[in-house]
Amino acid sequence: RDHSDFLRYWDRYKPLFELDPTDYKGWAHGLKKAGYATDPAYATKLIKIIEQYKLYRFDTGSAGETIAVPTAPLVLEKQTVTKVAVSGERYTYSLNRPLYKRNGVRFIYSQQGETWESIAQGQGLFLKELLAFNDLSQSTPLPKGTVVYLQRKRRQAARGMEMYVFSEGECLRDVCQRFAVRQASVVKLNGLPEGWVPQEGDRVILRKVR
Repeated sequence: RDHSDFLRYWDRYKPLFELDPTDYKGWAHGLKKAGYATDPAYATKLIKIIEQYKLYRFDTGSAGETIAVPTAPLVLEKQTVTKVAVSGERYTYSLNRPLYKRNGVRFIYSQQGETWESIAQGQGLFLKELLAFNDLSQSTPLPKGTVVYLQRKRRQAARGMEMYVFSEGECLRDVCQRFAVRQASVVKLNGLPEGWVPQEGDRVILRKVR
């Protein structure tokens, strides 16, 4: 459900929801056309997997019916892909990786050699979208192990995370990334001035206390 909501949020995926939910071939080709995947053979591979494991049975299964789920991993592409962009720049993106959630927001950890551009390409996102999800206006260096959110962060932190006290050297964006909260929302919630720089011991509210 979370992933279908994610697709429905973006205009370029909306035509897919006019298709019959059981039309897996139409969905496969539609996802590729909308830029969801960069592999030219994405639709063909996806259809092959669905038919090989008879996954279409899940579309028509009746209530109470038990369907065996294949134990073999479903792999669409190799673990890493290196491509050459139009500009001639080489980029690397790792596939089939673990996906995590924090405060209900999906994220991954960047891997060696990846950039914001390569992750955006691999996830079928515009670079501007991915940067906005992570409170950035332009690309920055991406060290291995950096949290990269793949969808918009929440307006408030999770329950129990109502307030945060800054340590020395921390910036507001770091804290917003840690708790999966939009920086603009925290600024508004706390009435912070533009360009505010926290000092050790400063506090910010991350969630309204009712």
